[in-house]
Amino acid sequence: MRAGHGTWISGDCLVIVCPPVPCDDGPEDVEMLVNVLQPGKGDRNMRIWMKRDVWIAALSGALILALLPLTNGCRRVSQPRKLVLAYNSWVGFAPMFVAQDRGFFRKEGVELDLRLMEDTGAKGVALKSGDIDGVGTTVDSFVIQAGRGVPGKIMMAFDQSNGADGIVAIEEIRSIEDLPGHKVALQPGFVGHFFLLYLLDEAGIEPSSVTIEPMETGAAGAAFVAGKVDAAVTWEPWLSKARERQGAHVLVSSREEPGVIVDVFVMRPDVLAERRSDVLAFMRGWYHGLEYLQSQPDEALPIVARVLHANESDVKEMLEGVKFMSLEENLQYFGTREEPGFIDHVVDVAARVWREAGFLERKVDASTIVDPDLLTELEAR
Repeated sequence: MRAGHGTWISGDCLVIVCPPVPCDDGPEDVEMLVNVLQPGKGDRNMRIWMKRDVWIAALSGALILALLPLTNGCRRVSQPRKLVLAYNSWVGFAPMFVAQDRGFFRKEGVELDLRLMEDTGAKGVALKSGDIDGVGTTVDSFVIQAGRGVPGKIMMAFDQSNGADGIVAIEEIRSIEDLPGHKVALQPGFVGHFFLLYLLDEAGIEPSSVTIEPMETGAAGAAFVAGKVDAAVTWEPWLSKARERQGAHVLVSSREEPGVIVDVFVMRPDVLAERRSDVLAFMRGWYHGLEYLQSQPDEALPIVARVLHANESDVKEMLEGVKFMSLEENLQYFGTREEPGFIDHVVDVAARVWREAGFLERKVDASTIVDPDLLTELEAR
């Protein structure tokens, strides 16, 4: 920049100061042009006469302090920081899709940046690095992430599987106690695996008594229908397709085990401490979205279908396999710090069985990753 010319930013105003003649050889009295640009207001030109030595001194910044009153009406504009949340392609996020589309979060005072992340590991890395503020996941899945050092607090449950997940088995297997000695197909480290481990733990059966055939969840259902395994932990449509195999049946589904396969929101501890009002606004917006989804399905389903790239009839069918959890149900599920709810039991069982199965690197305790306080605050308001 040529000596004697200057440009400064004051708030959202651009202040340009320049003399019409060079500073190094100009006259003793210098005419200075001050141009104050204000967005939406045009500009204001002001001419000021001063001695050349004063002008030179102004280049050090002193003159700008004197010029600041000229920018009366200028103000610093700051954009609200968005709450960054990761999600995957799952119909359980429907209330969030609806609330975002209908502006419910904005009305509550928070802006969301929703990021699609299908890979569980990638979500854990993003949460740990601070690239995202929170994530939607299952209770058992976050136990694994927490055991790998990913920081976070489970602060809200949004839905639970209501028959969408289960175990299909041959006719001879009539109960969980009949599983030992049989081959069970499942996807290791995922929710179906946990469902089996949870049921075996509750029945007092050693997991080693069951032979695991590792494969993707849908492939497990297909393998069962094809007669390659005696049982499989899978989901729809394979639970229904199990009837194609003679004598096959659904041994147990998530409908008979409520509170075990539950989707929850996890927030970083620093976000809960520094942006608590934003998190509470998100929770309020979520419940507005849930109410809209349930009361006006004809308007809500197209929104969900568009986000999931599915047709409305498929979305409607998928919704039948989940049960959204209200604030009241959340309060019961989480309990309080003094009297923990069922979620603490699920976390502690997950921590134990995952560790025994070799999926945890460190000990995880429900008291360190479950935070019931926000639900209590939300109810109080």
